[in-house]
Amino acid sequence: MTIHTRKRFSIVPKLLKVRFDQLYSDHCETLKESTIADEPIFWINEKGWLTRFYSEMQQVLLAEFEARLQPIIGLVEAYNEDIEKKL
Repeated sequence: MTIHTRKRFSIVPKLLKVRFDQLYSDHCETLKESTIADEPIFWINEKGWLTRFYSEMQQVLLAEFEARLQPIIGLVEAYNEDIEKKL
């Protein structure tokens, strides 16, 4: 993996922190406008801010994982093509 790619992936945790803070801030603003008590159980319900963050974080990490696997996938495919040619 190139230095450029490693550098790009190193900012992922920072971006996730920014997103977490943004969602939490939005949640706090919503609470100020509402009379509903802030119960952590609501954070993880289907439309809760923390559930949303979990989903977004999972998508980002899976995309990073897939990108990191691309060189390996390429090697496996090249190996399979070489084997098929020999048969």
